[in-house]
Amino acid sequence: MILNKVKIENFRILRDVEIEFSSDNKKPLTILRAQNESGKTTMLRALQWGLFGKYALPKSGRNYRLYHLDLNVGDEIKVSVELDFTHVWSESPLLKTTAKKESSYVLKRSVFEKVMKNDDFERKEESVELLEVTPNGYSPVANPVDRLKSILGSNLKDLFFTDGDDALRFIESADGNSARRGHVKKAIKDMLSFEVIKDSIEHVKIIERSLRQESTSITSGDAQKMLAVLDKLEDSMEDRQVAIDDLVDQKDETDRDIRKIEIRIDDILEKGDKEELKKRKDALKRNEDQIDNNIKNRYTELSKFYYGDIIGGVLCKEKIDITYNFLVDLKNKGVFPKASLPFLKELLANEDDCICGRPLKKGTKHYTKIEKMIKEEAENDELGDRITQLRGISKDYLMQKTKKIIFDNESEELITNIIEQKTNQEDLQVEIKKVSNEIDSIPDSNLKELRKQSKDLTETRTSLNKQISRLRFEQDEDKKDYRYTKTQYDAILKKEDRTKKILSKINAAQDIANVLKDTYALVENEEVPKVSENLNNLFLTIIKATDGDKNLGLIQKAEVNRDYDIEVFGPKNRKYDNKDLNGASRRALTLSFVMSLAKVSEFVAPNVIDTPFGMMDEIVKESCLQTLIKECHQVILFLTRAEINDIEDLLDKNAGSFHTITNSAHYPSKNLVHDNNSQDKISLICKCSHREYCNLCELKGDSSSGMKKRATK
Repeated sequence: MILNKVKIENFRILRDVEIEFSSDNKKPLTILRAQNESGKTTMLRALQWGLFGKYALPKSGRNYRLYHLDLNVGDEIKVSVELDFTHVWSESPLLKTTAKKESSYVLKRSVFEKVMKNDDFERKEESVELLEVTPNGYSPVANPVDRLKSILGSNLKDLFFTDGDDALRFIESADGNSARRGHVKKAIKDMLSFEVIKDSIEHVKIIERSLRQESTSITSGDAQKMLAVLDKLEDSMEDRQVAIDDLVDQKDETDRDIRKIEIRIDDILEKGDKEELKKRKDALKRNEDQIDNNIKNRYTELSKFYYGDIIGGVLCKEKIDITYNFLVDLKNKGVFPKASLPFLKELLANEDDCICGRPLKKGTKHYTKIEKMIKEEAENDELGDRITQLRGISKDYLMQKTKKIIFDNESEELITNIIEQKTNQEDLQVEIKKVSNEIDSIPDSNLKELRKQSKDLTETRTSLNKQISRLRFEQDEDKKDYRYTKTQYDAILKKEDRTKKILSKINAAQDIANVLKDTYALVENEEVPKVSENLNNLFLTIIKATDGDKNLGLIQKAEVNRDYDIEVFGPKNRKYDNKDLNGASRRALTLSFVMSLAKVSEFVAPNVIDTPFGMMDEIVKESCLQTLIKECHQVILFLTRAEINDIEDLLDKNAGSFHTITNSAHYPSKNLVHDNNSQDKISLICKCSHREYCNLCELKGDSSSGMKKRATK
């Protein structure tokens, strides 16, 4: 897919905006110049919403208004995004073609929002219309959502529409390594069409479920009850998975917000005397995080300790002792096991005289009585075996008299360690707070407000994590119940001749599912190394770490490991902590991952990136831009003036479209020269390049900077 043009109406501060994108292979760059708070991120989200709908918005659009804040209570407004794009189909089942075919489309997405009291709003259902451009005009596409899914893929919005800060989630996470790996794993599996195999597995599950339903007409009542339980458990697991996915999306959005605030805090701390305080605080925080991990590990060990055999033996010792003595007494009395039973059987077999002197001839009254006694006692053998087994188990518990000593010593050691770790953690937290207070005391910063926002978001993330953990625990319990019930159900089907044919079909469906799972693993093992190899080549190229086969820098290699973690290595294969990489290298690493995944997946799409060159010096910035131009089919960049510095010549050569975005609210507080007679605070769009200015976008100093004033009508 290649973007040609977008029209945006009433999307937050984008009142009436039209942008043309370059689709020229020789000049694939579109440059949108904009200072901070001009509408870059808003335009990025408008593009995502236009293509993907509300699920591309923060928290899937919950509490995220689209209308402009200047509206009054009771006002209703239409928000719309219209996108003109082309797509090349190859072997398209929709178009029934086996050769490449380029199609042009116009996508229109709109929604009505009404302003309510207390900053609330009502949003109606979105309207989506997809028109295909034909020689005879515009032809509406039936089922536009399905057609869009075929064009866009499943993960386009996360990989190809990113901002420089948000993309860092692939190499670092506010919520630990597992979240970071989760982002990488999801991106790889989505882009490499793992979903196709996954959908096939789900389809086989549906077939298996229908076969089980078919068996209800010929199975017993017990089997039908178990099948109802299986259906209920499957529905429960699916519902919980939907809830988990929704919460994970909310948590990811919260992580991104936290990351952006932390980056803003870091930017403030980089200035002046705050730098040393920042380094000191970071070191303390790393130590505190390590101690926190140690405490969690100790708690895990303690939990396992209280869940094992030792605690059971300690708590139930008196009862076990009573039981054991009772069973030993039964044994001594000859109640269990029945020692006389084999002797009586031998007497009957030989027709010997009874111990009382009576003859035991077959058919006699005494013979019949003893034969009946043997039969009755034989029926109690199973109970006797179980009681004998129970006596052995209880004896085993009582023989290990050191269990209480082990429990006392090890639990005391773990609890003491936890207390010590917590004391150390509290000391560090006091020190961290002290350093934070010192930082906050330095004037001319909004750190207090940023810290409050970070704290609130962190609490939100903690709450979301608890909800996710609870649902996953409940889901695991459902899975255990499902496996047990399924085993019982299959056992019943095996006993009934009428259901053996259906059971064989169910087994066949399970075999097919296993084959698909093996295929899934095979594709995973083959494709991930390709992504890793391309990531390494692109990353080393961008940061200028290689010259042919010769390595020039400290960074030797980058890779995606088997756990879906992006790692960087230095000399002697020593692994870097990704957080220790400088800002330029972190951004280069994330962009390299995006480009490598796009290359391996052979997916054609525009790379729309907000502020990609933050913290990059002239050399890395130039190298990164050249790599983007070489590797990507279409590049749309939102750049600040600072990012444009030093790469003007490259933009002259490779950019086919220029626009400048200006926020009218920046007059006069943020150096905007003209007020443009605008009563509303909206984004203003002009066609000024990086070397031009006009009455809409002119900032103080432009006229003396060597830039050219562009004439406007």
